[in-house]
Amino acid sequence: IRVCEELGIGFVPYSPLSRAFLSGFLNQNTKYNASNDNRPSLPRYQPEAIKANQGVVDLLKRIGGEKGATPAQMALAWLLAQKPWIVPIPGSRKVERLEENIGAVAVGLTPRDLREIDQAVREVIARHGYGDGILHRTGHGFGITGHEGPYVALGDDRVLQDGMLISIEPGIYLPGRGGFRHSDTVLITAE
Repeated sequence: IRVCEELGIGFVPYSPLSRAFLSGFLNQNTKYNASNDNRPSLPRYQPEAIKANQGVVDLLKRIGGEKGATPAQMALAWLLAQKPWIVPIPGSRKVERLEENIGAVAVGLTPRDLREIDQAVREVIARHGYGDGILHRTGHGFGITGHEGPYVALGDDRVLQDGMLISIEPGIYLPGRGGFRHSDTVLITAE
């Protein structure tokens, strides 16, 4: 992601709705047509995995309900809020789904919305046994001392304002196995 930004290259997330999971249309009782759908062979579409991850979809439904948006629109809006050059292209076979997906552009996510989504994802990570691997907050402000508020973290309800510079750097670290940390610097603007 950082190289894409440095070189001015766009990034297209693969399967931004997780093959309909984030749309809210799937649940642990969903039946698939095995002759043309490989989801039954993938661990994340097994009934127990769908049930375990349902909290994220429920949150997208709740926040979306407050904004008049569907869970799919919320998931796409979250991606669109990350960087202007990150452009999700969800697959769609129906005109009404295409129109729904386009509506994601108009969904405005607040810092509180982004924190709630972050917390829901962290809870899923913790339920799967990797919670101890999350070693720091999602992000922080920059200033004279480097790491300072506002913090993109639970408990910091300060509103991000035009001109603020913050980091977004979620990470999971597993001792003896490795880890992953994504880091971006974001300038907050009036838009």
